[in-house]
Amino acid sequence: MIISKFACIKILNKKKLTYISKKYNIKNLQIGQTIKIPIENLPINSHEKILVKCDNCGIEKLVNYQSYNICTKNNTEKYYCSELPTHSKADGMGFGGHRLA
Repeated sequence: MIISKFACIKILNKKKLTYISKKYNIKNLQIGQTIKIPIENLPINSHEKILVKCDNCGIEKLVNYQSYNICTKNNTEKYYCSELPTHSKADGMGFGGHRLA
């Protein structure tokens, strides 16, 4: 599950055009300055770090938004961290035979 509500991104030429097209008023910002945007407005393949929480054990960690989307199939499945060997998605059972939440 995503804990972060916003991401701070550094404005680069390519990103500037993306966020201007999304109606952000950033025309007066200089390259290299940062803006705060809602997580849901990040591109699905963004490498920005977000805070997420494991849906099984509750461990919080920073991951790339792109990695989170890959692990959760674009937020349609639960997020499981890789901290414990019992975090397997196969049949909802972990390696230790523990039922995943």
